[in-house]
Amino acid sequence: MKTFFKNFTPADKLNFYFILFLQLILLIWNKNIENSSLFLGINTFFLTYLILICNKERSGKNKILTFLQLWYPVLFIPIIFTQFRFIIPGVRNHDMDLFLLKLDRIIFGEDPSILVEKFLNPFFVDILQLSYSFFYFIPLITGIYIVYKRKFEEYDFFYFYICYGFFLSYLGYLMIPAIGPRFILKDFYTVPIQGHFIYKFLITLQNSIEKIHRDCFPSGHTMVVLMVLYYNFKRYKKLFYIFLVPSIFLLMATIFLRYHYFVDLIGGILFFLFVLITARPLWRFFRENL
Repeated sequence: MKTFFKNFTPADKLNFYFILFLQLILLIWNKNIENSSLFLGINTFFLTYLILICNKERSGKNKILTFLQLWYPVLFIPIIFTQFRFIIPGVRNHDMDLFLLKLDRIIFGEDPSILVEKFLNPFFVDILQLSYSFFYFIPLITGIYIVYKRKFEEYDFFYFYICYGFFLSYLGYLMIPAIGPRFILKDFYTVPIQGHFIYKFLITLQNSIEKIHRDCFPSGHTMVVLMVLYYNFKRYKKLFYIFLVPSIFLLMATIFLRYHYFVDLIGGILFFLFVLITARPLWRFFRENL
């Protein structure tokens, strides 16, 4: 395999193997998964892309090739995420919201998103939703900053680290599928979520892209934002302090805007700790043995 992956970085290998895993799921549950043929075709294109583009020598002389080799995860990750919206209901036959809801009630005696609804006001809602949406840019900005510093081996580890985190969270969604309190508890809320300026636009855009997605446990937002904060705290303090306040609001938004159960945040923290412990050894293993 080392010969085949001659110029692959560990991040390339991780993407390659995870996409192969997706192909296996799509083939086995082909009849149950909506749009499975489309996704099989997309993933075949992704695998071909990795072989033809990422397996070329990385000299840095061809700027277009270098761009395609460095930034493909920005395209791959959201499309892989979208596939799980169809894969999960095709593979799993029931959601686990009631289980997560029960755990929250054991901890708090009530549903956390109902407990905090009295604190909602339109200005606060706008800040929370804007911070929640900023999630997509936090890892991207960090990656751009690393490339700007021309630290390409570090960049490869960073995107291995980020892809690893995202892919683990997708497996979590598959194991414990749940649509979240904003759907399950919608008849129990007494305070509507309304913003002044930006909330309606952002939530409409988000819903049009994601629709109903079984992506609650673990909280990927919690997991990935903690991953990036920790990374920047260790490496780039300036970015850490820039991201800190929006990240705090983002974590608050998971509950206040009814996206997650509290146990999802606990799950996100546990997954973050697991990534923290395993990412570097796994990166070395991919680099040296595969």
